[in-house]
Amino acid sequence: MTDHQLLEAILQKVTAIEKDQQATKEEMGIMKEEMGLMKEEIGSVRSELKEEIGSVRSELKEEIGSVNQNLKKK
Repeated sequence: MTDHQLLEAILQKVTAIEKDQQATKEEMGIMKEEMGLMKEEIGSVRSELKEEIGSVRSELKEEIGSVNQNLKKK
């Protein structure tokens, strides 16, 4: 193998590595975006759950209060 051929082979390998590296960077960027969206969705679900739990607690407190009043009347 001549020096020129050797340099050409090295250049091809370096170019292939650079392409792979760029593809990996792009994939990582997409994954970061998707993770950000997932975090937003999780935050939204948490907020909805907190609201729902608060609502259920309020309803339960009212029911318990009503039951207590009914028991006191009897």
